[in-house]
Amino acid sequence: QHKSLDLKISSIRHALFSLPKQHYATLKYMIEHLNRVSLHAAINKMNSHNLATVFAPTLIGPAEITSSVLPDMTTDILLIETLISQCDNIFNCGR
Repeated sequence: QHKSLDLKISSIRHALFSLPKQHYATLKYMIEHLNRVSLHAAINKMNSHNLATVFAPTLIGPAEITSSVLPDMTTDILLIETLISQCDNIFNCGR
């Protein structure tokens, strides 16, 4: 985990550029949509954290489950939350 937001965004962008073009485009489309949904959180109660909690298991998928205990999704949720809340800086959303 990176403490500096700029370093975090730079690391995420670097990792995303390694995705196949179609996967990157699909993820960008999904995150742009979730960002638009989060802009209406006062009405729909779906801020970036709530959206990330719902979508992280689907967008990232579970790690190998070795026990019957639920996997810790904290890091995955924080990643998706950052993608949503920093959509403009990561994907140049709306530009």
